[in-house]
Amino acid sequence: MTASNTSSNNATIGREIRQSLKGKVAFITGVTGVLGGEVAKEFARRGARLILHYNSRIRKAIELELALKMTGADVTIVQADYSQSLDLRDLVHIVSTQVDRIDYLVHTAGICRKFRQQPPMPDPESDAMNRINQIAPIEITLGLEEKSMNGSVILYVGSAIEDFQWHGAGYYGESKSGLHHFAAQYADTANRRGIRTIYYMPGVFHEEARADVRRTLEQEALLKLGQTELLRPSHVARNIVSSMVNEQVHGVDDAYEGRMLVRRDGYRV
Repeated sequence: MTASNTSSNNATIGREIRQSLKGKVAFITGVTGVLGGEVAKEFARRGARLILHYNSRIRKAIELELALKMTGADVTIVQADYSQSLDLRDLVHIVSTQVDRIDYLVHTAGICRKFRQQPPMPDPESDAMNRINQIAPIEITLGLEEKSMNGSVILYVGSAIEDFQWHGAGYYGESKSGLHHFAAQYADTANRRGIRTIYYMPGVFHEEARADVRRTLEQEALLKLGQTELLRPSHVARNIVSSMVNEQVHGVDDAYEGRMLVRRDGYRV
């Protein structure tokens, strides 16, 4: 094969990937976060129409929107504060009026405060964490139920902390475990309607580890997970989108909990 033929074939593959999700709709939450923005970029690269949720970082959300539109992507951004019930209801209403169906619902929104000693009683921070990491994704899934149809995929981003609890991660782990439990139960209902459910549990991110985890806790986490290196969000995002479109994904650990696929990325239990 000549170099010119190789280049031509690569360009063809690129165009096929770029258009592979043309006509599909992806609703992604938490796109100003470490992972959400990368997931949005990957869906845009594949040609999907995007509805992107953000919480409060409007400048970052607008920058992402403009960058994606420069590539030709069809993008709508919607603001909603997950800690406010009214915002959640408005978000569901706005998204419902924007599209007839949602092919890919991706829950990446979440908060993970700096790990610290868990207080003996819940505090405002833990209440907010539970609201954002567990309750809001559940309410959105149920609120948009009629938009998820036969062939749709719902993906929830969990955490390796659920498998390996370590010092100071209690409320975060509990909130993610609660979401995990709901997703597994709801997967039965979704499956009867032809909807696939994925619960995606990545290890420790490169940026996340520097921003949110003290160095000693980072090393503790990697040791407990058996994770050899910090994960790149862009790599995890590609794996997430590939998982949703039923492409083969290497280097992940798969298990089924009833009708729900649980995929661990970067570590094994």
